[in-house]
Amino acid sequence: MRAISIFMLICAAVASALAVPAHSRWALHSYSGKRDSYIEQPSCHPLKYFLSDPKRFDYGDDLFGKSPADLKDKVASQHIGKIADFTIHEVIHNINHGDLVMKMILVERKAGEFCEIFQQQYDAVIVIAEPAYLVNVNSETILATSDRVTGNGAFLVEEYWTFDKDGPIPLYATPETKAVLEQVFEYTFSPRATYPTRARVRLEPLAERNPVHGVEFLRVPVVHGQMEIAGFRMGRVAYLTDVSAIPESSFALLEGLDHLIVSALRHKPHPSHATVEQALAWSKRIGARQTWFTHIAHELGHEETSRALPDGIQLAYDGLSLPVNLGTVNS
Repeated sequence: MRAISIFMLICAAVASALAVPAHSRWALHSYSGKRDSYIEQPSCHPLKYFLSDPKRFDYGDDLFGKSPADLKDKVASQHIGKIADFTIHEVIHNINHGDLVMKMILVERKAGEFCEIFQQQYDAVIVIAEPAYLVNVNSETILATSDRVTGNGAFLVEEYWTFDKDGPIPLYATPETKAVLEQVFEYTFSPRATYPTRARVRLEPLAERNPVHGVEFLRVPVVHGQMEIAGFRMGRVAYLTDVSAIPESSFALLEGLDHLIVSALRHKPHPSHATVEQALAWSKRIGARQTWFTHIAHELGHEETSRALPDGIQLAYDGLSLPVNLGTVNS
């Protein structure tokens, strides 16, 4: 089992590093308004154990001092699915009509033995608890949980797990990016790192062509200010962000696209990001069937800018989903 971070783009370069796990495979991640911590000792029991007295699982001390008579617990269990022969269950304790909601994710480690790997507990007014779910990425199934925390400074409580046996996730970086990240994120990259929630990843050299899960990622050299970075072409799709210039030799790598995703920060020039006018010129030269402008600053009114763009070029937006051809470049 490992936390997920499949292909991270940093200035359009893919990067991260190797780290040795600091806690057990079955450690429990407990999250509440008071603390965010790992419990190293696995909590593995029959399913009915997790349906019982919620004070057993009060890792945030929200029920401290309360007697059983004070607690009206409505508990529900749900089968989420199966990953790599592991059955996933979710248990939710709704205590005193939403005064406290405990959401627990359990993995059946062996027949009849469920291990709790995640728990969050909040007032129901603060957190909208949604069911955990499974999502397929290529041939891999991922367990995910995502709940919205409301109020000032609203955010999402998100966590992802995979259950394959391939070890750390491979991430790709140039030598220059590798050197910077190993220095800046020493708590993740150092062989002596002990930070419990760091990424479990393995550095791989970023080559010109990078096969990942049957898809070839072709490196497209671009420029960010004074620095060469990497854009990517995947089949008939290209992704170029944080770009201020495209070298002449890179245009030959961008022919025959269905979709081009490229940054267009604003109209006013910027030292390390493309303007709308620059992005329009590149888009017309590349000639993709559809171009999407991203990495947009607040100076651009979305509706106003979109109306002024030519056919086949649009501003991207949160939640945009595209059917794309990710075959190899030569397909």
